Amino acid sequence: MPERCGDVRRACVERLAELSESQRDEIDGVSRASLERPSAHERNPQVRLSCELRVEQWDRARVAGSARLLAVFDDERSPLRSISFQRRLQDVAEARREVRLAWDRYREAFGSPHEVWEQPDADEQTPLAPYTPLGAGWRWGDFGIRFRALRLSATAISYDETAEIPWPVRPDARLRPSSATR
Repeated sequence: MPERCGDVRRACVERLAELSESQRDEIDGVSRASLERPSAHERNPQVRLSCELRVEQWDRARVAGSARLLAVFDDERSPLRSISFQRRLQDVAEARREVRLAWDRYREAFGSPHEVWEQPDADEQTPLAPYTPLGAGWRWGDFGIRFRALRLSATAISYDETAEIPWPVRPDARLRPSSATR
């Protein structure tokens, strides 16, 4: 599974806190101010675990390569709020193949998508238009999932999948006992 994981938000805050006084004098005023007065972001109890992984070891058939998995929790005791799978591809055929695999998998699991940016076609060599997403999404009141490929330049295609519980829905809503009287 994941080769390396870490809480990216807390790691950044801890690195800033470990600076010596002489190192603090060398940093810009905004960064120095954030060391002396924690921002709302730094006081946020959210846990963001970022993991690098080989996709061959992941959840389903995918185009070979590496990716990043980001898991977000509201705090250390809360269930998962959001999870995203992200990778960069250089080849249009690989990106279209990845989208086709996701299209087949998610349609089987969730039915027809609620939103389609561009439906994948059988021809994997059809170029991707710049900054035009290829993919689909499903959204219900308490859950959403999407996947997309987006051409950023001639040699960079971003591919991501995200599943999340939107705000203000609590991720533990189904786990909490009902407070309603019967």
